Amino acid sequence: MSDFKYVAVDSNGKKTHGRIQAGSEHAVAEQLRNQGLLPIKISPAHSFRQRGKKISHQDRELFTRQCASLLKAGVPLSEAVQTIAQQSDKPSVKKILTEIHNQLNQGVSLSLALTQSEGQFSKAFCASVAAGEQTGKLDLVLAQLADQLAAQQTVRDKVRQALLYPTMMTIVAFSIVAFLLTYVVPKIIAVFDREGQTLPFVTRILLGISRHLQSFYWLYLLIIVLGVVGLKFALRNQDIRRTIQARIVGLPLIGRLLKLNFTTQYYHSLALLMSAGVDILNAMRIASELISWLPLRDALDEAREKVREGAGLAQALSDTDYFTPLTLHLVASGESSGHLDTMLAHAADNQAQELTRTIDTGLSLFEPCLILLMGGIILFIVLAILLPVFSYDQLI
Repeated sequence: MSDFKYVAVDSNGKKTHGRIQAGSEHAVAEQLRNQGLLPIKISPAHSFRQRGKKISHQDRELFTRQCASLLKAGVPLSEAVQTIAQQSDKPSVKKILTEIHNQLNQGVSLSLALTQSEGQFSKAFCASVAAGEQTGKLDLVLAQLADQLAAQQTVRDKVRQALLYPTMMTIVAFSIVAFLLTYVVPKIIAVFDREGQTLPFVTRILLGISRHLQSFYWLYLLIIVLGVVGLKFALRNQDIRRTIQARIVGLPLIGRLLKLNFTTQYYHSLALLMSAGVDILNAMRIASELISWLPLRDALDEAREKVREGAGLAQALSDTDYFTPLTLHLVASGESSGHLDTMLAHAADNQAQELTRTIDTGLSLFEPCLILLMGGIILFIVLAILLPVFSYDQLI
């Protein structure tokens, strides 16, 4: 299915325009004729992303929460979207919401209008909205979506902090060491070379490292750049990407962080979809499609097949070896009590808390390890510089 724009006239000669999803332009023309419209122009629609418009995660959450509040207050959907668009101070958000409002006025459902935004709203988001429209609980579904977006942002900020802080510390620390080795150390050692003094073994090692970095620093920079570019292109291959990701998951701390992050995302999406009224198989399919980690997505696809064959959700997820025992127990309790959506939400909250604790633990371990490593390197540099000083004093 593709997105097409059309211009048509009705039986009174009034011109109208809008968007339709269909397999071809011929199918669009057939749909328009069935609606009593005479097509004048049909062309593929350009996506929001192609026109440079983009809505941020915070703007998406704000729109969802405001829309839920207005609908709960009894404001019609089209008017609610128009009001939010008019109040937005960001041109990109205003254009996207205005486009959605125009489609609503053309009779398009909100879920379809969001789907046609080409990536501005996730599949789980659009599917939940569609379920809310079908059940007449759109305001409740939008409120739940807003809460989920807020929870996702909290987890995302925590993960970003976990990656940014140690990365910056490592870069700064090794930059200082590189500066010492390439600029400070050679000037100090040169003094002892001019005196003709025999340098200690440790000092000669440091001097060799310093000269090597001065001569071949460009080679290491080139290797790093080529490695990053090569990895970026290699990851475009699904098999290579799957293999690399499987190896990373096996790492002690990083692998645990990734598992917790993506399983939290899966639980959140699954809970939202099921609370909106989506059946479990479709909910599992949509939720797994949102997972970018290929080994986990493959495992979730296998779990969905087991559920299709009659297995319980808790047992199917347990076989993947990605989910913690406590959350699986919550899922099993939800299945037996008939409140699976509620227990999935509790499982997602539990995973998010576990992720936060793991990040804090990792940071608390990383900082002293980095300090010890840098302290050892600095101690080696200081000893290499001071040993010839002590030897020179003894000679005098």
